[in-house]
Amino acid sequence: MVTARQLLEQLQRQGVRFSVHCNKLRANAPTGILTTEVKTAIGHLKPQLITMLTPIHAINHPDQLPEHWRELYEERAGIMEYDANMNRQDAEDFALIEITDLMNRGKQA
Repeated sequence: MVTARQLLEQLQRQGVRFSVHCNKLRANAPTGILTTEVKTAIGHLKPQLITMLTPIHAINHPDQLPEHWRELYEERAGIMEYDANMNRQDAEDFALIEITDLMNRGKQA
């Protein structure tokens, strides 16, 4: 099984350019590169590809998080609010810092 990084590097060498806009993965590829097999691989690795291609320094609001990270963010904020007795805004702020830190370290959601 190929990893997201391997797939990304392989496709970039073949001229495929990826971008992420509003948490949607977009690919611009030369004709014939995106075969059914490649599209299937991209689909299976889509969350990891979106995470890899999302500039973390640009994330300053939870809506900018990839979906699978946003779910973890919501969970962490809820835990901080109720278990640590934080007000909701502080819990959300700390959760966003924690999640972007995990993303920076290359952890998987």
